[in-house]
Amino acid sequence: MTHGTKRRISAVASAFTWILIGLGLTLTVIVLSGAALGWRPVVIQTGSMGDAAPQGSLVLAAPAGADDVAVGDVLIMRRPGAATVTHRVVQIEERAGARVAITKGDANSTVDPDPYPMAGEQLVARKVVPGGGFAVRAFGNNYVVMALVVGAAAMITTSVLRRIWGVGTHGAPVGAASATTDSGDSAPSAEDEPAWPWAVS
Repeated sequence: MTHGTKRRISAVASAFTWILIGLGLTLTVIVLSGAALGWRPVVIQTGSMGDAAPQGSLVLAAPAGADDVAVGDVLIMRRPGAATVTHRVVQIEERAGARVAITKGDANSTVDPDPYPMAGEQLVARKVVPGGGFAVRAFGNNYVVMALVVGAAAMITTSVLRRIWGVGTHGAPVGAASATTDSGDSAPSAEDEPAWPWAVS
């Protein structure tokens, strides 16, 4: 493997790692900002909501009173002993003095068989981040987090060592001859330009 190929692979790996770190930080900010407003994250497990909330999406749900839930809202339904279901409210009825929601997944052809009784606080979807659920799961994996931390630390350490050794924004490696122009002046080098603090070439 040539030196140029190694550098290209290193650059791609560095960029990919930073993209993952940036995605993780972005999701963290989104979730924490929502948490400050009382919102809660929900990962969509199936494709029953179609394009509105594809499988693997991260949904941020806000609390709402039962009387505030309206037709068209996407409701996060939590039943004791059953999986959480996220479907759209298509009808609201009063049954035996209780307010119930008739729900349906956008991609489903029929409504859900069991009406959902609404009492007390409900969770209504407010924001959808497609693919965000996959990222949340990945960052919840200790091995993935460890790999990202090690990768970031390696890039930062490499950048610092390159500066100490005289490579990067301080010019050519120590002991290397500098290029000159016809007039005898030193030719400008791209390495003389300020670089991103953690750039690794």
